[in-house]
Amino acid sequence: MDKYAELYNKLLSITPNHKHKKFTVYISAFRITDSVEDEYVEHFDENDTSLYYDVSGVYDDSDEVYSISTCFYADFLQYSVDDTTLKNYSYSTILAHCFREITAYGFDRQ
Repeated sequence: MDKYAELYNKLLSITPNHKHKKFTVYISAFRITDSVEDEYVEHFDENDTSLYYDVSGVYDDSDEVYSISTCFYADFLQYSVDDTTLKNYSYSTILAHCFREITAYGFDRQ
């Protein structure tokens, strides 16, 4: 938890990088199934521990899905969160999922 608190404070001190296209982050919930693809869950309780969550992003002018796990922190600060994610998750849950994703490769990136 201390590393995430440090990350939060670091993000507060960074000036966002506004050089990129508009990027939107979204979180999707899935349930593991026996079939080839896991089941997308549209309506759920965000505290349901039987689900797993995928954090991804899209550029407004593209249908391609991107990972945010390799983004620079200054880039992350400019990303918006899509409306469905804002409706389905609490702010603290969105932040927790995003923090986990952007630290997938460690806490030492700029």
